Amino acid sequence: MSGFAIKRNGRPMNASTIRLSRVSKRYGRRRVLHDVSFEVDQSELCALVGANGAGKSTLIKIVLGLCEPSSGSVELFGGKSKKELSLMRTRVGYVPDSCGAYQSLSAAENLRIRCAEWGLDEKR
Repeated sequence: MSGFAIKRNGRPMNASTIRLSRVSKRYGRRRVLHDVSFEVDQSELCALVGANGAGKSTLIKIVLGLCEPSSGSVELFGGKSKKELSLMRTRVGYVPDSCGAYQSLSAAENLRIRCAEWGLDEKR
């Protein structure tokens, strides 16, 4: 990707695509992540490797805004505020390892459950 540059208002942005600073996550008393800090630049490839339960999925969910960190900060494509992060996250694709559907239910039953979870009327 040589020659690729992200710009804001005509000026080159910081080269970091992802920057985490002292990110921690707790679920109740259980600490899942503790003071995670790292940077991934535009031209870098990064892999998260670790045992089951190490916090890889939680970290990705925090970067994607699907989960809030208990402490620390996330920067994505230079965006730091909630509004900027929301906009920058539209540039990211995510494919989870499972579809989240109940295998024992029909497609229509799964749809009804999702509509109820999201507060949508079945008739829409």
